[in-house]
Order: sequence, then C-alpha cells, then structure tokens
Amino acid sequence: MSAPIVTIERLKPQKVEALVSTPTFFDVIGHGLSEDIYVYISTNAGGTDDISWPNAGQPPKIRIDRASSGTDRRLPLAATPAFDAGPLNTTLYVAIKLTDRDGPFQDAKPIFELKLT
Repeated sequence: MSAPIVTIERLKPQKVEALVSTPTFFDVIGHGLSEDIYVYISTNAGGTDDISWPNAGQPPKIRIDRASSGTDRRLPLAATPAFDAGPLNTTLYVAIKLTDRDGPFQDAKPIFELKLT
C-alpha cells in the first residue's frame, strides 16, 4: 500500500462531541484536504466500517457536510447524527477516503463521540 495522500493531524475542537439530531461544527486539520474526499465515521482505526452511511440506498446516519470552503490544510465540516447513528459515549474515528465512499482509505483518528444530550 502506498503512502496516503490525505492525512488527519487533528480536529478543532480536539475532540468532537456530536449531539443526536443537532448539527455539530468542527474542522479537520491535516494535509491534502479538498472537496474531493469522503469524510465519514468509523468504529475502528482502519476505517473498514462506515457507520455514518452504512447503506448507500438509505439516508446517512451521520450526515457530514462542508460547513464552508476550506484549504488543503483545513476542512470545515458539520456532522448531524441520526438517533440510531451508532454507539453512544464511545470514542469513534473520523476517517477519510479519496473521492467517494468506494475510494481508497487514507487516514482515521479516534476523536469523535456521539452524545444523546
């Protein structure tokens, strides 16, 4: 496997606590960030399970939208988790793939948590 093109350095704030059904704004800080990447939430460091959008034919469980335009070092995002989005009060991974949900995995960091209140 070749070196990743996109890497996550950190999030701002350092840990994102997303409330169910409420948009939570955060920035991904890293390298190679662009509008042409797919950001999602996973339960593991390898990003093999996409709990934010597990079924392509269904609406996303954790909707991640671009909050505004970014740079190759900073990508502003908004996450809106559905009620059944995933495990609550558990550290989850913000993960990145190139181009879309079928693209090659790039990086993941354990810096995301779903909260009920």
